[in-house]
Amino acid sequence: MKDGNMQRIFIPVSALAVLTVFASGCWNNVDSVQQAHPAYSNVPYGPAFENSFTNCAWKTIAGEGNKKQVQFEGRISSELHAFALGKLNTASQVTLFNQACAYLGALIKIGKAAGDSLITFDIAGYPINPDGSVKTEQLGAFLDEPGNRKAVLALEEFYRKRFWEQDSPVVIVFNVSGIKEAKIVKVSNHHWDVDPQCAGKPEDLIAMIYEFIKPLLSVE
Repeated sequence: MKDGNMQRIFIPVSALAVLTVFASGCWNNVDSVQQAHPAYSNVPYGPAFENSFTNCAWKTIAGEGNKKQVQFEGRISSELHAFALGKLNTASQVTLFNQACAYLGALIKIGKAAGDSLITFDIAGYPINPDGSVKTEQLGAFLDEPGNRKAVLALEEFYRKRFWEQDSPVVIVFNVSGIKEAKIVKVSNHHWDVDPQCAGKPEDLIAMIYEFIKPLLSVE
């Protein structure tokens, strides 16, 4: 996939499991997570994530109490970024501008807008309140004003670069309850954690990843 060829890869799950067991000598928490999968797909988390992120690493971490947890770390690949951006670009102009304003507003709220290296435009004048909330009732009028066109394009381009930003780090944490039984309890990225479209929505983020890998991976 990394060379741009959209080739379908068939993954016999049983073979993967057997190879993992022989390689490690026994099942461990990382094995369990890598062989688990969401209810809507038979593709395990292991190959799904390995084909979506770069610099992948898995490790067992200490959970609260006696909980067994596994942490995945990786960086968003150029292909996954392009896929997410393609989904974003299907939105209407009003929706896209609203999302861009909401992200900028969130940065303003936590005091990070002034220090963002990609913000080379004046953040004043957008339909955003001082507390970071968006003046949604003013979006249409703002977009219709020809004099605002440059400001709109600047904000949207900024948001496109930050949306599932290529090479930005991702952390995903699982609770492990048994062999090939795992539940995602945390999905984090420093842009997702701020963006209202992503924050607190781990299921939506994982669903996007699985939509991306669907034409690339298949399980027999």
